Amino acid sequence: MDKACQDLDRRGVNYHIPLPEQPGGSCDRIAFVDKAVLEFTTTRPMAAIVYTTDGSTPTVKSARYSAPLEFTDNTTLKIASVTSYGKLSPVRTISVTRREPMPAVSAWKGLKAWRADGRFVTAAQLEGASWKEVGMERLRDLAGLEPFDRNMPDSTRFYAAKAEACFNVDETAVYRFSSDCDQVWIDGELLIDNGAEVKRFSRHDAETVLEAGAHMVRVIYLYNVIGGWNSIRNKTDVQIRKAGSGEWHRIRPL
Repeated sequence: MDKACQDLDRRGVNYHIPLPEQPGGSCDRIAFVDKAVLEFTTTRPMAAIVYTTDGSTPTVKSARYSAPLEFTDNTTLKIASVTSYGKLSPVRTISVTRREPMPAVSAWKGLKAWRADGRFVTAAQLEGASWKEVGMERLRDLAGLEPFDRNMPDSTRFYAAKAEACFNVDETAVYRFSSDCDQVWIDGELLIDNGAEVKRFSRHDAETVLEAGAHMVRVIYLYNVIGGWNSIRNKTDVQIRKAGSGEWHRIRPL
C-alpha cells in the first residue's frame, strides 16, 4: 500500500491517511477528575503515531506513541499518523481538561420545545428568530415537525427547533455525549457544536463530569440541506454513556 501511495504522490494525486483513533470511539474533548489515560491506534498498515503536548504541530521527528498516554494536568494533545515514507495524516487536536463535577440542578418533568420558521444554516443566525412553542415528548421528534419529501419542492418549510429537558445520572462520573444535532448544551455549557457541517454522523463527541442527580439538556436542531444532505434524516437523540463504558443510552426527559 505504501508503495502505491508513493506512486500517487509522484502523480500529484491526493489520498487519505487515517488519523489516530481511540478504541471504542474517538473524542476530541476529554474530561477527567484525577487523571486521563488515552489509548490510540491507526487502521493504516505500517503507520506510526506521533504527538506533541506543548501546542506545537507534530512532525515526523515528534515523540512516537508506544503506550497509552496519561495526563494529570490540562493539556492540548496534537496527534497524527505518519507513514513509513514520512508523510503525515491530518492532525487531531484533543483537549484534555480537569473538571469539577457539574452540580445537580432542581429537576422539572417533561420536555419543552419551540420552533422558528426559516432556513437557518448556523445557530448564530437564530438571534432574533420568532419562536412558538410546540408539543413534543421525545428529542427524536425534533426532525419530525415537517413531513419528509425527498423531492424537496419549492414549498418546503425549513425551520429551527430547540428543546429543553432534565435527565438523571445515577453516580458522579465522567460522561460522554454524542449527537447529530447542531448544538447540545448541558447545564448551560455548550458541549457539542456541529456548526455548519454535514451532520450525518457525529464527529464532535465531548465529555464532562456530572454530579449524581438531575441535569438539564438543551438541544438546537436546524432543518436544512448542507452538502446535499437533508438534515431531516438525522437522528436527533442525544446519546450519553459513562466514560470507558461501551454502551450508549438515549437521554430521556424526566
